[in-house]
Amino acid sequence: MAGMNIPFSTSAKGDINTNNILIRGTNSIKASNGPLIVLDGIIWEGDLADISSSDIARIDVMKDASSAAVYGSRASNGVIQITTKKGSSGAPTVTLSTNFGFTKAYEIRKALDGPGYVNMRVNLMKAVRGNNNEVNGINYYDDPSSLSGSALDEWMAFSKASGDPVSEWLTRLNFYPIEIENYKAGRTIDWADLIFQTGFKQDYNMNISGGSDRTKYYFSIGYSNVEGFVVGDEYEAIRSRLNLETKINKYISIGTNAQFAVRNQGSIAVGTHYNQMSPYSSLYDENGVMKQYPFDNGGQDGGSNPLLTREFSDDLNKTYDLNTKVWGMLSLPFDITYTLNIVNNFTTNKHYRHDSANSPANNSGGYAYRNNSSSHAWTIENLIKWSKIFGDHSFDITLIQNAEKYQSWYDSMSNSGFDPTDVLGFHAMGFGVNPVISSNDEVDTRDALLARLNYIYKDRYYLTAAVRRDGYSAFGQDNPHATFPTMALGWRISDGPFFKAKWVDNLKLRLSWGDNGNSAIGRYDAMATMGNIKILQAYGSSGAYYTKSGLTINRLANSDLQWEKTTATNFGVDFNLFGNRLNGTVEYYLSKTTNLLLDRQLPSIVGVKSVALNIGQVNNRGWKITLNSLNIDIKDKLQWYTNLSLSGYRNRIVHLYGDYDENGVEQDDTQNGWYIGHAIDAIYDYKSDGIWQKEELEAARAEGKAYAGYYPGDYKMVDVNNDGEYRPEDDRQFLGHKNPHFFVNMTNDFTIFNDFSFSFTLYGAFGGMKNYNYEHFGALTLNDFDIPYWTEENRSNKYPRMSERDIDAVPTTNYIKTDFIRLSNITLGYNVPSKLIGRLGLKSAKVYCNVENVAVWSPWPVWDPENTGGAVPRKFNFGVNMKF
Repeated sequence: MAGMNIPFSTSAKGDINTNNILIRGTNSIKASNGPLIVLDGIIWEGDLADISSSDIARIDVMKDASSAAVYGSRASNGVIQITTKKGSSGAPTVTLSTNFGFTKAYEIRKALDGPGYVNMRVNLMKAVRGNNNEVNGINYYDDPSSLSGSALDEWMAFSKASGDPVSEWLTRLNFYPIEIENYKAGRTIDWADLIFQTGFKQDYNMNISGGSDRTKYYFSIGYSNVEGFVVGDEYEAIRSRLNLETKINKYISIGTNAQFAVRNQGSIAVGTHYNQMSPYSSLYDENGVMKQYPFDNGGQDGGSNPLLTREFSDDLNKTYDLNTKVWGMLSLPFDITYTLNIVNNFTTNKHYRHDSANSPANNSGGYAYRNNSSSHAWTIENLIKWSKIFGDHSFDITLIQNAEKYQSWYDSMSNSGFDPTDVLGFHAMGFGVNPVISSNDEVDTRDALLARLNYIYKDRYYLTAAVRRDGYSAFGQDNPHATFPTMALGWRISDGPFFKAKWVDNLKLRLSWGDNGNSAIGRYDAMATMGNIKILQAYGSSGAYYTKSGLTINRLANSDLQWEKTTATNFGVDFNLFGNRLNGTVEYYLSKTTNLLLDRQLPSIVGVKSVALNIGQVNNRGWKITLNSLNIDIKDKLQWYTNLSLSGYRNRIVHLYGDYDENGVEQDDTQNGWYIGHAIDAIYDYKSDGIWQKEELEAARAEGKAYAGYYPGDYKMVDVNNDGEYRPEDDRQFLGHKNPHFFVNMTNDFTIFNDFSFSFTLYGAFGGMKNYNYEHFGALTLNDFDIPYWTEENRSNKYPRMSERDIDAVPTTNYIKTDFIRLSNITLGYNVPSKLIGRLGLKSAKVYCNVENVAVWSPWPVWDPENTGGAVPRKFNFGVNMKF
């Protein structure tokens, strides 16, 4: 879908936060930029993971203000409308589908093995301590196995050492005793092999549908069990759905759409910081207990064991979600219909955790908590619709009245110091001696009125006009409501009497304009919020103290807080050409978001941190092109379809807080990185220009340019004013943007002999940058990835030297483009011929296999351009679909 970007998920759940889905880019600075999810015509409050993909009939994405107007109050960022399957008249049809497969890490970066780790420590110590500990060509950190005779004696004399030279050498390299022991015994650990796995996935779904002319039904039930590519990353779900509709008589129809889901996420994944672990570690101590610090005997300087938490903790995390829509429709005279929708959503979550007292990381006699949360959301919607055709004129008028309420409850208890035992974990919270309880309840309400007109003349000229008034309790008491008008015009040029191009099957122009609101803020942002503090109060003159509760104000109230408003204009062209062999859409849009919902930070002297205000403006513009083509069509032999979509967008901050300097220039918010006239995600920082080489840095300092704090092998920052120093006001530059702004997607589908299908999908994103600087600094007690870091013998202009100094000591950046093209999916399917399955009583059967995340091409040097901090999955799936 051109103009729509869905984030890359790495978890077993495939978790996608709707707030991170972007339709036409970013409009708001603080409020959510995520779209509204609508399921079967009603706003969806639940988790996307609760909707089974096998239940989905179609997905529509509404982008412009006019098409999204029916959901106005939360539609400024677009709408994703999901429609589930329904029953149909006829005998019952049963569909069974099963999907199983496995998941592996696309790439596991190589950490330093034993010899590489030792060599890194040698180079690191020489870089940190310098080469001044060298006499007659013998260095303090040289491997003594390369020395003999007087050279070895001289090397030992550096520290007046005696005994085993190997132990002395490793001690100089800051090896821990357990590392020395394992090095001499030749024992190493491959931590990546303990952390990553081949995860198994299984998914089963069954549905039955059918009905008569009066009653239609669809029922489904499904089960999923998924293991991720990281040990302990697991997800389990059971989903069930019932869609039922019946026509009582020719005037009254009723129905229900009900869904129940249970999610189980109560598994503890191991840590993935394997690059921080020494290959010369010991996983267990002499008593067979897993160690907290595998290469440190007793201290806490070594890396924490990534397997420890999973070994000594229990976790229960289950969510139960029931979503129901009950509706009734009454057919009235004059082609008027009245529909009543009543929606209820009930969600309950139990998250219990116990960290055992047996864990070497737990010195508090065990720790446990029990968090219980529940929520209830309801919607009542009254809808009146009138549709009529008078000759060449077609009218459709819709009136909607809507009311909503959301309420949630949260209780938490925790305890530690379980006595005499914590063997019952979170099942016996009262055994602890340090109880803590807390709670938080929230509520909000909404209401809306909508009037919309659709008018069509001669099936050639189109007009849509709507006005919606929305209210939300989170806004200030003076402005809880706002009005949002929209309008759209369409003209099918190809139906005009003057149009003569025979090769054009359809050509339509569209123009829309409208306002939508954004209310994605905290429920109590307009109110003064208070926090709880504990105060020690003295008992008279006795000298004893007791704890007393107090309140403190964290935020000022703002009764004028109101809706953030986005005004958008959209122009589009739809076309079908060459006997519908080629069709597509071209669109361009402009939007202006005003009354931005922002937290204004207040001076500390006020005593309150912030106040929520409507200030600032962001403009956004973009375009999209979608092309669908039938490239080859040889009847019963070969069909080849291609879908290509291109899109791009960019936003710009026009105003912020309205603070001006003495020259009348509006002030930026440098603390948050927001700059007037630039994009929200603009990068304003120092620019790197390779690596300082030894001779180059010496020459610069000989010219009187200090470049204090830099050493050969460090990243070289561009000195804009060439004064030999780096100052934020002089040497930072606008380098680019954090997020991509141009997107491309192409899918090719092939059908061969009507039975075989093959498809592959490519997508890419361009224009983003990230700071690849987190591997610049090593540490004396940590391993690292196997990278060709800079040394005097291995000079690089890409990877810096090993260093132990503070990352904030001097400016250091290394921004690299995250552009990429990904071969995201390859699928092969086979429709079993009816003559082969008829004997089994099957109506149809299909088998298929596919690979997800096949390959990626990018200048980003490590991991993945969409998940730069860690591994991503590659999935292999096999499936069978059967219809009875």
